[in-house]
Amino acid sequence: MAFIHTRISSALVLMSLLALISMLAFATTVEAARDPALTHEENIKLALRDWERGLSGKPINCRRFVDLFIDDGVWSSPAGARNKSAVETKPHVIKGQRPMYNHCERDRFFSGFDQVEAFVSGPTTISGFTVAFPRTILLIVKDVSCRMTWQGIAVIDYDEEYRIKRWQDFWNEDEFERQWKGCQWPADILLDTTSTTPTATKAAGKEEL
Repeated sequence: MAFIHTRISSALVLMSLLALISMLAFATTVEAARDPALTHEENIKLALRDWERGLSGKPINCRRFVDLFIDDGVWSSPAGARNKSAVETKPHVIKGQRPMYNHCERDRFFSGFDQVEAFVSGPTTISGFTVAFPRTILLIVKDVSCRMTWQGIAVIDYDEEYRIKRWQDFWNEDEFERQWKGCQWPADILLDTTSTTPTATKAAGKEEL
C-alpha cells in the first residue's frame, strides 16, 4: 500500500511540474510578442510601424500583411461597398487570415499594384488597446503610369500581444473613384466600384469582399 501511495504521489508531483512548465512557456510566449522595456504607448507605436511595413512592398507581401492579424482577425470598411447604382450600403468585411490572404492573392487586394507604400500620416489617438489615426497609402501602377494617393482613417483594435483583432477603415469612395478614373487604364479594363483594384471586362463571376 505504501508503495502504491508513493507511486501516486510521484505521479501527482510530475503532473504539477508539467502544468507549471506549460504555464511558464505560455507566459514567455506572450511576453516575447511585446517589448517589456517599453511603455504601452510605445508598444502601440511599434505595432503601427509593423502596420506600415506590412502594407508596403513592391508589390505587397500578402503573408506579411495577414500576419499583422490574429487568426480570426477582421478587416472592415463601410466605404467601397456601393454598387454602381449606389443602392447597396452593406460594408465590406473580411474575417480570418486565410480569407484575407486569398483576397490579397487572388483578387489583388493590394498586390494588383506594382508598389504599395503605407504611412501613418497624422497624430494617433490611443485609448486602451484601440488606436485611431489618419493613414495614407500610395498606390503605383507602372504599366499605366498611374500613381494614386489613397487617404483615410484607420481604427485598429489590438490584443494584448499587439496583433490586430479588428481594423476598421474609413475613406471617401468618391475621391478614390475620381483618382482611379484619372488613371489612363487600358481599354479592356474598367473600374469595379465594389473593389479597389482594376477588373477586366471579360472576367466573370466577380467576388465581393
